[in-house]
Amino acid sequence: ESGRLLPDKSTDDLAPQPVDRGNRLKNAFYWRVTVPRLTRKRHRQWANVLDALHRQTSHPIILHTHSGRQARETLPNAHLLAANTIQTGHTHASASLLWQQPLHYLQTHPDDLFINLEPWYEGIRDNFHTEDQIFAYWSAMLAGSASFCYGAQGIWNAGDGKFLAHWGNQTFTEAMALETPALLGESHRFFLRHWHPGRGKPQIDHRQQLVSIAREDEQGKIIFYPDIGAAAEKPAGTIWLPLAAQTADRLPDSGPVVILQ
Repeated sequence: ESGRLLPDKSTDDLAPQPVDRGNRLKNAFYWRVTVPRLTRKRHRQWANVLDALHRQTSHPIILHTHSGRQARETLPNAHLLAANTIQTGHTHASASLLWQQPLHYLQTHPDDLFINLEPWYEGIRDNFHTEDQIFAYWSAMLAGSASFCYGAQGIWNAGDGKFLAHWGNQTFTEAMALETPALLGESHRFFLRHWHPGRGKPQIDHRQQLVSIAREDEQGKIIFYPDIGAAAEKPAGTIWLPLAAQTADRLPDSGPVVILQ
């Protein structure tokens, strides 16, 4: 029974809620006074957990935060964490966060590790399929992320499409048959062979959409185009197609492309 998994608490229980107009004074006191006090208490308690774990193990410890909160911002002893982590959400509106968050953070913390623990799960909200996963991987990695986390709705809920179906109806069997993990693996192997340690350099259009993102050093440059058809100038270099996991002799008219220069 799914109700027994989350009895009466969730990550949202201290989040601001709409004020009940029938009891405005009581609600205002609760959200302005009580909730901040309970939040500080919860942070202290989790800081105690982190401190105890850190003393008991040499394994790296990471924190899976609520959407939009970076791990380094959450606890007073967050320096004990092995990396700065984040969850960017499950809407198309969060697309820019996939590359903006690591890019902005690493500009001021270049020696830290940044990992998005939960970008777009494939199939969540019945959306975010292979091309979205390719976008998430390349935009995050070229922005400087230390690694990439992939998930699929049917594997996350390990179900038949009915359990937690408000997040999507993909089944475990459907998720296990997806081609995306293999393609992401090929992208990662290609990235490791050709990546450059320089800072990510994005190019955006007038709508603030990502046109390309690159990393380069004195050895060369690697560039990702989410849709090569949106590029004003067609780039030269070795052409690699992440949806086919292979090189090509000429640029396609559209779709994701990686260029090596």
